[in-house]
Amino acid sequence: MARQPTTPHLKDPACRVCINIFAEPVDWRLLLVAFPVLAALSWVVFIIGRDALNQFQRTMKEFR
Repeated sequence: MARQPTTPHLKDPACRVCINIFAEPVDWRLLLVAFPVLAALSWVVFIIGRDALNQFQRTMKEFR
């Protein structure tokens, strides 16, 4: 059986562009794994970017 929308505007048949992003329940185990992985990846990108910028600045100082 299909899940019924919980908000009144979603029950309106004239509202064709309404999107209910919470139509399906979120598996919290997925979020429990995804958030730390995304945090670690963002930290790695930050560190690599910082080191690349420092190396670029050192290289530019040597060429002057």
